[in-house]
Amino acid sequence: MPRQHGAETFFIEGEGIVWYPISPRRALVLCAPALGASVREQVGDRFSLDVTGAYSVISITGPEADTVLRRLTHICHFPSGGEIAHVQGHVLRRAGGYWVICLQELGHYMWEVAVDRASALGGGA
Repeated sequence: MPRQHGAETFFIEGEGIVWYPISPRRALVLCAPALGASVREQVGDRFSLDVTGAYSVISITGPEADTVLRRLTHICHFPSGGEIAHVQGHVLRRAGGYWVICLQELGHYMWEVAVDRASALGGGA
């Protein structure tokens, strides 16, 4: 589960689990459904769990990933949440790029905006 680094907790990845703290009592935990029971066991009663699959995750990678992300949001440190392409979401730094996480119903919109920004730089889907 989360590891402490100084006074802050950062998201970690281990055994296919990505943990991103939103507040002291809330975290976004991304994992395969098969790992759900293991995550619930590790969390215990420290957190209440809202088990859902209602998020879209878009990966932005490649040599222009930083530029594409800057064209999507004014968020300047990661991981962080805030406005991304005029909707609320979260950005996690990943090896070689970023994950943009937004509500599932906004995923198609976010995809189109991200591909539009990438295509202007010679990238694409």
